[in-house]
Amino acid sequence: MSYIMTTKGKNKNFTFIICVIIGLIGGHDFYLGNLGKGIIKMFTGNYFSIGWLIDLNKIRLGTYIDSRGIPVGSENYCTIIISEKRRLTTFILCIYLGLFGIHDMYLGKKLEGTIKLLTFNYIAIGWIIDLLKIISGIYKDSRGLQVRR
Repeated sequence: MSYIMTTKGKNKNFTFIICVIIGLIGGHDFYLGNLGKGIIKMFTGNYFSIGWLIDLNKIRLGTYIDSRGIPVGSENYCTIIISEKRRLTTFILCIYLGLFGIHDMYLGKKLEGTIKLLTFNYIAIGWIIDLLKIISGIYKDSRGLQVRR
């Protein structure tokens, strides 16, 4: 069973201002929930400044996508199907049993959970990344659906 959520895109003007001020360190991606992209951009100076200029243009044109797949500045309401699995349960499982991949098994990711079990969640680095992804709300279940609050 899945749930349906109706939502709008993030504010385009606010996203643009964030990108102008702290876009070189990926601040706009953290705001939009694109944690992985934000971390990469932080360590590369947003792809050595070229990516920053591209991001500014994409935000201005309204073609930049947030972590939910919704264009920034979209005034239309979008329908998103979300998982029946809860984020709080996933977070608690990850805190206490995350090194063993139990949180992934809870979400139906049996293969990924088994690999994390055998590698102690990639020698603890994967555990920290999983925690950050769960906190930011971008962790997905086995069907690729966003875990609900």
